[in-house]
Amino acid sequence: MLQDAGASLVVCDDAHSGLVSDHPLVCLQADAEIIRQYPQSSPDVTVDAENLAYVITRPAQPDTLKGS
Repeated sequence: MLQDAGASLVVCDDAHSGLVSDHPLVCLQADAEIIRQYPQSSPDVTVDAENLAYVITRPAQPDTLKGS
């Protein structure tokens, strides 16, 4: 699914980091110190159709994925 979506990076919590092995990964807990080094302000970029994001969330029922 990640390859089909053209994902270049996966952001997840530590509990799910073992589920992804073939994409660059940012773990919110394990990489917290690195993440804190970035500014908390929004980047000054223009958002258009060329830089959209697709977010896949995993609900409490593990057999279903939701995309938005």
